[in-house]
Amino acid sequence: MQLRFHMVGHTGNLESAIFVRYIDVVRQLHPRADLPGIFADEKLFDDARRMLDELGEDRFFAPMNSGKKTDDAWGTIGQADVWTRVRFEGAAASTDHKVREELFNALVKTRFGAFAEESRQFVELDEGLAIRGRHAKGLGYAGVLLLLDELILWLASRASDLGWFHNEVQKLVKLVEAQESHRDVPFVSFIARQRDLAEMVGREHEGLQNALVRDSLKWSEGRFDTIHLEDRNLPAIAEKRILRSKDDAARKGLDDAFRAMRSKLGDAAWQTLLGELDERAFRKLYPFSPVLMDALVALSNSLQRERTAIRLLTELLVEHIEDLQCGRCRGGW
Repeated sequence: MQLRFHMVGHTGNLESAIFVRYIDVVRQLHPRADLPGIFADEKLFDDARRMLDELGEDRFFAPMNSGKKTDDAWGTIGQADVWTRVRFEGAAASTDHKVREELFNALVKTRFGAFAEESRQFVELDEGLAIRGRHAKGLGYAGVLLLLDELILWLASRASDLGWFHNEVQKLVKLVEAQESHRDVPFVSFIARQRDLAEMVGREHEGLQNALVRDSLKWSEGRFDTIHLEDRNLPAIAEKRILRSKDDAARKGLDDAFRAMRSKLGDAAWQTLLGELDERAFRKLYPFSPVLMDALVALSNSLQRERTAIRLLTELLVEHIEDLQCGRCRGGW
């Protein structure tokens, strides 16, 4: 099961982001499946208990027992699947996850359907992941893949709220290590993070917020493997996403303008523009420069919603399409 997240703009905590997304996917792919008992269900049980007292046993349990067949000849065995006050109280007091999930599912499917939509109160992350693991296995999945885009940027955006920030950063470790370590299926998390701003401007100029994020994330280092995306991949991405020439004539115009620019620059200026790339990669980025791309990527952690080099380069093209020139070439993009 693949769960994709874009964390920017999320107003809750890490549990609400992950658990709500899981429920959405389950509802989409398995509409008849029971929901996992990952909500903090005590308040729900208290509300149900008050409603039970008001309506009485027969009226309250009628929709929960609808369609269930009983056989009086079998005595209590024939009544085992029927909801009664005794069974309700036993399930509400149980420490068995499966028993509590049965009561939770029966309530949200009949009396408290809006609870699953509106509530943002969940069990702790490690316990919830264990419950989700059992649930996913029951649906036939061999693993759960979490693709957490802009998670670090989301944390950085609220770094000024120190209590919230430190609490959420510590939860990252629970994606790998948790008190309830046994999970019926493995969880694999991919967390996208931006380049450290201090690499470009130095630690004395990176700012308090970025320093706080960097120092806090060190606590979880070593628990996650790191996949390094090389700078040399950026020109191919930019060429594919935003710098495709509209036809052969436009491509030739850009080639001519690039060669003209190269012939006018001295070696020192040329090496400065190249940065860590070569001439072929520079051509893929043209009319932008590798140095500009490096700066935008390094600054992305501080750009909030204007967060990616791709988006900013696109906006530059859109806003300056009428006056941006490549040498003396006004050819199409």
